[in-house]
Amino acid sequence: MRHSLNRRSLFAACVGSALLALPAWAGSGPGQGIIGTAHDFTKPGTAGYYAGSSAGKASICVFCHIQHRFGAAGGDPTVKTRLLWNHKLSSQTFSWGDVGTTVGGTQLPPDLNATIGVSKLCLGCHDGTVSVGDLYRGTYTDVWTGSHINANGFMQSSARIGQNSGDLTGNHPVAIPFPYNNTPSTYNGITTGSGVNLTDYIGNPVNVKLFTDVGGDFVQGATAGSTGIECASCHDPHNKHTLDFHFLRDYYQESTGAPSKICLDCHNKGN
Repeated sequence: MRHSLNRRSLFAACVGSALLALPAWAGSGPGQGIIGTAHDFTKPGTAGYYAGSSAGKASICVFCHIQHRFGAAGGDPTVKTRLLWNHKLSSQTFSWGDVGTTVGGTQLPPDLNATIGVSKLCLGCHDGTVSVGDLYRGTYTDVWTGSHINANGFMQSSARIGQNSGDLTGNHPVAIPFPYNNTPSTYNGITTGSGVNLTDYIGNPVNVKLFTDVGGDFVQGATAGSTGIECASCHDPHNKHTLDFHFLRDYYQESTGAPSKICLDCHNKGN
């Protein structure tokens, strides 16, 4: 595989879906919806239950989205419009450590907060610097209980990406182009590197979600020449299209012992 992180290629390909990986949750199983999962902060017994004075009263959606009267409290206006986004974004500058490009020469985004896609939204919780209850409209900060959220409402280290410093070293790259139909793409202002072996990729992946750059904005779906990948390419935070307890859209390791199926959905390494 040419299009991979220098000196971390095998690791990145095999655990590339770890950007949002969480401990197994109690309650709903894979594909059964968000209720009872690690992204449900309203119910006892889940991995991140809010146990404050408003416990059980908050909308299950409000920790990410707000359906009406979004206040002018800041944030990315494009994101607020398209996704009705309600969670505060991280103010960190995210970097990839000592790696700036893939082996194939594709540039990695110098700061995910300056990108167009959804990955920066995921890092609003998963970088460990923004409380789960720190919202643009409404705040939930009293008491939290759960295996991956501490008493102050921040993600425990096991669920953090960036580890409070913005360093994404060793994580699968996101907000970069994907060679849909085995052709180069430009996504988020980045073009597929000239050294990328396009046949090392599945031209039209089935079990992952691709995104299209439309004039500096993003939409779901693939378009030849302008397709990219985000955290949500491998993870479905709503647990509707998942086959794995880490919100993965395909198995990381099946019960039969076949490893890295989610990796092989994109990377043509099965032969």
